[in-house]
Formats: sequence, structure tokens, C-alpha cells
Amino acid sequence: MKNIFAILFATTCILAGCSHNPASPVVPVVLPVDPVDEVLVSSRREQFRKATAGMAVRGIWFRPANFQNKMPAEQLANELRSLGCTRAYLCITSETELDDWLGEVAKAIGNAGMQCDVVADLHGFQHRKRGNQFLTWLLPASPDLVDLAQLLMEKEKNDENYAAINGFTAVMNPHLFNRANGNTSADVLYTWNDNTKQRSYENDALIKYAMSVASKLQKNDGTRLTLAIHNRFYQMVKAGALEVGTADDFIEACPQADQFIVMAEANKPGEIASRFAKESRLPKTGEKSVIVMIRLAEHTSVSAGRLRRRDWNDMTRAISHNAKMCCKNPAFGGITIGPYATIRAMLMEK
Repeated sequence: MKNIFAILFATTCILAGCSHNPASPVVPVVLPVDPVDEVLVSSRREQFRKATAGMAVRGIWFRPANFQNKMPAEQLANELRSLGCTRAYLCITSETELDDWLGEVAKAIGNAGMQCDVVADLHGFQHRKRGNQFLTWLLPASPDLVDLAQLLMEKEKNDENYAAINGFTAVMNPHLFNRANGNTSADVLYTWNDNTKQRSYENDALIKYAMSVASKLQKNDGTRLTLAIHNRFYQMVKAGALEVGTADDFIEACPQADQFIVMAEANKPGEIASRFAKESRLPKTGEKSVIVMIRLAEHTSVSAGRLRRRDWNDMTRAISHNAKMCCKNPAFGGITIGPYATIRAMLMEK
């Protein structure tokens, strides 16, 4: 009988170790078959540096897992620095990506004179239960965003490479909790409804859930906490389709946050600047506290929620235009652009 209990205990421990959020598939980093020469690449890097010059934060975001086994961490950091980057945003999709490779990347970025944040999102880190009814009762759920912040804090204290990390960015994306999204847990009580122009109880509940999670986030002394908020929430609040959801509402819920990112996803440069301006004029946003996130289209055709571009010159002009428009506002703290794999491909394409 003792042996049976010992086997059951050991099996439970093994299964408990498997209770984690699934990592997204790694996306291969693809470069043009016939890249331009190094002289033009150097000129383009200079263009990019000029387009983002003068901003407190010149950020680039990417997922380190996509670059693992593709290049040394030092090369990746040097490429970012050559573009004038001052802060790298390291996106992860599972707590399993808090691994040695991410630590190597963070240390290389710090050694290159840049800062870095680890980035994770609300929807990607849910309390998921796995297994049959017995195992669901017995085993712990996978960590949520609050648990992840705690894991990162421990890594920063105990791992020399992770000590190079300067902050944690939490992406508040409750609008992804919908049944069309295959990664939404079946345990979720509410689902987001994009098809209503009127107030939705479930949408309000999900926004309040996001604000509740934000209120519990913690950070180590000397590091920063950033909240990333989608610009659609502001628009929905002003249209009467949401009760709360502006940057000010999240600031009130999470006063420990140091900075905010407005995820101003749009196709045209003017739209991005306009959406930032509305959020940054709210009374509680402080000076240089709001960063604008720009998501580049992976190709030249129009992509929903991504800045359209024809070529490198067109892209840098769009970024420069946004910077000039946004700099007029004292709340503007800088921009973060990505994904870096797209920037890197554009840098070398003819």
C-alpha cells in the first residue's frame, strides 16, 4: 500500500510540473534571398536612428525564442544598438520561456548599454486547469500574469543574467477572451463581444478583471512596471460601449505602474498619432509616461491593425512623422516598434 501511495505521489508531482501555459510555436526568422549590400544597410540604420532621435525611449520589441539557435545573443544586441535602440521589449508566451536563452539575451542587451523589459499578456497567462476531474482538483493551475511577475522577480534576484532585466510590461488584452480564439480557456466565465455598439455586461466584466489583475502586479525595487493598453478601450468608453477602460482608469487601478504603452494599432501614421493624443491628454497621465507601440505590417499590403509600408524609406518616414506629432505632447515618452524580425527583413530587402 505504501508503494502505491508513493507511486501516486510521484506521478502527481510529475504532472504538476507539466501544468504550465503552452508556448506559441516558434516563428522562423526569414531574410531576403538576395539582400542588399552592407553600405545600403548602414545607410538605412542611420535613417532609422534619425527617425527615432530625441525620444526618451526608442524601443524595439520581439520574441527572443524566435531567434534562439539563429544567432548569438551578443549579435542580436549589437544589431538592436545599431538602430539606436535604447530599450528592448522581450516578449514571452509561456513561463517556460524564462529560460537560460532569455537570460543570455537580457545580459547581452545590458552589456550593450540598453535596457530591457520582459513582456507578457493577460490572455496568454490564464489559470488553466488540465486533465480529468480528479487531476483538475488535485493539480495546480498554470500561472497567471500575477504569478508570472512573481516568478520573474525571483529570477531577477537569483540569476545573474536576469539581474540585467529592468522591468516587466503587462499587456492588458481582455478583448482576446472570445470563443473564436482557440487559446481561450474553457473555464473562462465571460467572453468578449466585438459585435455590439452598446454596453455589454461581459465586456465590462472582462475589463474590470484586467484592472483587478493589474492592481495585484508587483515589481522588485529599482525595476519598472509598465501596463500596455489597447487604444480601442478608450474609443469604446467614449462611445458608451464600455463603462471603464481608459489609461486613467488603469492608472487608478494600478498606481504602482511607472509607465503606460498605448497599443495604437492602425494602418496610417496619422491615425497612430491621433489615438495617442487622446489617451495622453487624460488628467492622470504624467510627463513622459506614455509610450506608443507600433506594429509593422509583415508585407506591403494593408494588414488590419498594422502600420502599412511600401519599403524602408516609407516606413522610416511614417515613424518620423509619428514622432514629430507625438513629441508635441508632454506625456509622450517614446515609441516601441516591432516585431524586430520584420524590421530586420526590411532592412535587407531590395
